[in-house]
Amino acid sequence: DPMGLFDLRRNDWAQDLVQAAGLRLDQLPATWPPGAVLGEVMPAAAAVCGLPVGLPVAAGLGDGQSAGLGAGVIRSGLAYLSLGTSVISGAFSETFVADRAFRTMCGGVPGTFLLETALMGGGYTINWFVEHFADPQARSQAALEAAIQAVPPGSLGLILVPYWNSVLNPYWDAGASGIVVGWRGAHGRAHLYRAILEGIAFELR
Repeated sequence: DPMGLFDLRRNDWAQDLVQAAGLRLDQLPATWPPGAVLGEVMPAAAAVCGLPVGLPVAAGLGDGQSAGLGAGVIRSGLAYLSLGTSVISGAFSETFVADRAFRTMCGGVPGTFLLETALMGGGYTINWFVEHFADPQARSQAALEAAIQAVPPGSLGLILVPYWNSVLNPYWDAGASGIVVGWRGAHGRAHLYRAILEGIAFELR
């Protein structure tokens, strides 16, 4: 992973790590803060992509971090939550902080950081359930929500750990897999679906 050679605190390559990896700095691209104008769309590129010639081209940002910027998370005390294939939450920080409990990302405001938690098996696990277990006649969000109304909190003891797609913070285990324990004869599809939602919620907490 080339990003393992990057020093977020300096917004530049970590020279000692680059050298330890047997590389040279001149083999790596220049680094820029988010939003920095790098150039403009050239005629040849414009002909291919349909963008106007001369349109400014700016340095980008990760998708989750862009979502945080779009949500206005640009000062201390603010955080965001992105629900998708992964469930991502991030808190704004003016200083660099590192811990196994989260991942430190470059913020949309140059020189700032976002402290993120990332649950890889968020919406991914829900989609897995819909594809493999949901009633084919009741796969809409409304139908799924209606089906779990009769299931009490705790899903009658069915507990789920949503590592269907490995786990990042705080365990950082690419080999981790999902877990469902507590099965009893009274459990059905609705219990499993609620256990997924509860597992995601508790994991995020």
